[in-house]
Amino acid sequence: MPLPTSENPRVFGWLWTTLFPYGVGMVDNNIVRISPEFGFRELDTVTHVQHLLNIADRRFQVYKSFTFVMNNIIQRRQSFFKSRLATKCSWFSVIQELMQKVDTACVDSYQAKLEQNPFAKLETEGEKAAVNLMKYLNYVSDHVPGSVGDVNSMKQQVKSKIICDGLPHFFGTVNPVLPSITNAELSDF
Repeated sequence: MPLPTSENPRVFGWLWTTLFPYGVGMVDNNIVRISPEFGFRELDTVTHVQHLLNIADRRFQVYKSFTFVMNNIIQRRQSFFKSRLATKCSWFSVIQELMQKVDTACVDSYQAKLEQNPFAKLETEGEKAAVNLMKYLNYVSDHVPGSVGDVNSMKQQVKSKIICDGLPHFFGTVNPVLPSITNAELSDF
């Protein structure tokens, strides 16, 4: 059963009991009273994880799953909160017609059908319109590394560089993972 990670700081204590003994120092822990008298302040997740990876106690750096799971959680949050739907201008009229046929009740009922049977057939016009609508829309999130939006942004940067400076005569590829880079330096990425 999946556990929610937003507004649920105890999930980090359950995942890594040895990293957060007695629940002390958990990420997104709003249960602790924030008081300027004691020097406590609210931290966002990225800052807190960077701090945990940079402290002298190396247990967070060497724990096998902490870095990967926290990176996944941070990327999911960025994807959810900084995303949009994109489409081609030529498809605007088609999308407008399809969106007129779709309502939330239709989407909710089709979602319930798919949870019971992943091969459920489309029955209503709204369900058919919702599925067709997904053919024309792209989920874009520029701020998540490796996403479609990030790749398109890099393509646009290369094209604009070529337009401004001309076509380069030499292409080079740099591998950012070198054996000389330490874990502390990787946490800055």
